[in-house]
Amino acid sequence: MKKYYLLFGVLGVMVVAAAIFGWTNSNKSFSFSDGLASDGSVSFNYPENMENTENNTNYESIMIGTENWQEVGKLGNDNIDILVQKSLSVNPRNARDDSNAAVRERGDQIVSSTEETNPNGVEVFKSITAIKEPNTSGLLKYYDMAFTDKGTTYVISVYGPDSEDAELSATVNMIFNSIKTG
Repeated sequence: MKKYYLLFGVLGVMVVAAAIFGWTNSNKSFSFSDGLASDGSVSFNYPENMENTENNTNYESIMIGTENWQEVGKLGNDNIDILVQKSLSVNPRNARDDSNAAVRERGDQIVSSTEETNPNGVEVFKSITAIKEPNTSGLLKYYDMAFTDKGTTYVISVYGPDSEDAELSATVNMIFNSIKTG
């Protein structure tokens, strides 16, 4: 009987140590350096004219219509922003579809909703939405890319004024083509 107590004690210490020392990746944030974003498992390229803006509160873009999202990185420049989020409780298709449903419910526009596999073999659930900017009469354009890695769903949102669509599109293409998992 004492052997079982010892075994459970050792297992308990290992679980606590894993949580304390970060042996699991559930709380890892992204690091950004020289056009490469990475959390040790997922990575993607971004334009080098972007800088870390975690303390900036321009436009916020938490996945609409879904819960339990953790912001793990934020970049921006004068024109556009990139927000990286993750969740352990929703799959990428549902993340995209729930967000699209909430956008429709608010009366905003779904421009497109697709599923594509990038050159690295990552299946990405994409959507483009146009949302009325609350402080002006302009539109904000949101490009969301949802994918999964080891049971965690990531969403990379690239967003900004509709007038910056060329830069938004180029940034989205760079990120989409470079997403790697595992």
